[in-house]
Amino acid sequence: MYCHVDMKGPKHVVTWTFEYEKLSPDVPDPDALLDFYKRLTKDIETKHL
Repeated sequence: MYCHVDMKGPKHVVTWTFEYEKLSPDVPDPDALLDFYKRLTKDIETKHL
């Protein structure tokens, strides 16, 4: 997993990158993990404002 922050003028853009491999096609996509990282990023943003 990688986290990268870019400064775009007064704004910061956070990019989370992670790789995964499904054990089988029946395994669902990691949507819960994506939601977690969205909430984490928003919580960090709230703390820094």
